[in-house]
Amino acid sequence: MKFHYEVILKLPKLRMLNEDAVKELDRDIAVRFFEDEGLSVPSPDAQKPKVPAATLAAEHDRVQAEISKETVVINQAFKPLNP
Repeated sequence: MKFHYEVILKLPKLRMLNEDAVKELDRDIAVRFFEDEGLSVPSPDAQKPKVPAATLAAEHDRVQAEISKETVVINQAFKPLNP
């Protein structure tokens, strides 16, 4: 049951689960379950890892450089075919 309630709380846009409609009452019951069990209430934000902007920018630059290298290799491979 815990997993069922956890899914309902972590996926706020979820509308169907196990062929049943997910209503606001289901979300309220899920919150109450965690509170009654003395557990922390899961939230959608808890599942999103925080990645520093500098890390994202560095990864973007790395991927762009790799794409540029591959583009050069492809162009060189087809150069003899295009006089």
